[in-house]
Amino acid sequence: MVAGDVLAEVEIWHTRPFTPTRRLSIGALNLPVEHSPGFGGLLLGGIVAQHFGEIDDEMVPDVHRLLAQVERGDRVVQPRLRHRLQTDRHGLAKSLHQLHGDQNELKFNFESNGSDLLQVLGAIYSLERLEESARRALSLVISRAMRWRGPLDSSFICFLSGSSAANI
Repeated sequence: MVAGDVLAEVEIWHTRPFTPTRRLSIGALNLPVEHSPGFGGLLLGGIVAQHFGEIDDEMVPDVHRLLAQVERGDRVVQPRLRHRLQTDRHGLAKSLHQLHGDQNELKFNFESNGSDLLQVLGAIYSLERLEESARRALSLVISRAMRWRGPLDSSFICFLSGSSAANI
């Protein structure tokens, strides 16, 4: 376990690897977004930055379209990107992502049990549960995270917060 208090948390429920039916559900969320991006936005950005580079290039344009739809609050027709978003979690595995911190530093803890695409979709679909203003602000954070190449350290936190343009 990572030291420090849990500042943000996301549960992503999904089919296990090698299951032909691809399903996804969003579980418990603790996404504080005050003082955008907030700890919630940093966590969602971290999830995306951690997994986005491993997504097939052919999927990337549709991931961007999905993010735009969620940002606008549009209805997202299912299945999308070969996965169906649902509320039922029966038979699904869980990935738990957390942002921990104390007075000195922030640390990500990713417990990813599904594909990289599932983790990115989970982060994007988590936005649907937020108010419109937070959705809009955090969709920009997620877009920035898609461009990040480098470690998820203090420079990454500054980049997501708009304080730095290093490592893109």
